[in-house]
Amino acid sequence: MDEKLENFSKIVQAKEVIEIAPKLMQSIKSLGFRVVRISMIESYTKTLQFMIERADLSEITIKECTKLSRLISEILDEKDFIVGEYNLEISSPGLERPIIEYSDFKRFIGSKAKIKLKEECKKKIRFTGLIKECVDKKITFIDNKDDEILIIPIASIDEAKLVFSDL
Repeated sequence: MDEKLENFSKIVQAKEVIEIAPKLMQSIKSLGFRVVRISMIESYTKTLQFMIERADLSEITIKECTKLSRLISEILDEKDFIVGEYNLEISSPGLERPIIEYSDFKRFIGSKAKIKLKEECKKKIRFTGLIKECVDKKITFIDNKDDEILIIPIASIDEAKLVFSDL
């Protein structure tokens, strides 16, 4: 199964765009970009956030974010998918980016990550640790707190994100 399809619900977290998300993601991909996450941030105003990176992992520019914003707006304007007013935000994942796909875990071997599991493993549901290894869709972490080694199937990970460390 395609890794994007396996992780669709982790990538597309904004229920308002689930129906149109495949079209959005394909259009974004055709321009050489990858959707990391789509989420709706609700505070005093709603913000539909598209976290995007270049497919070749090089730096994304403001000009490219503007181009993507226009493309996404055109697709969303075809039908009123989102009720009420909202802001559209296109951004890069940043330093403390979410780690969603297996390929991301492999890419960030040696990095520190904050992990939330779907179910307890060795009496832990949340921990911060070093991504040590990725083999057969299982991630090996070294817990920062007690240096315990945890081998977790990717399907058991609910959320993960990099932790910025200036060390």
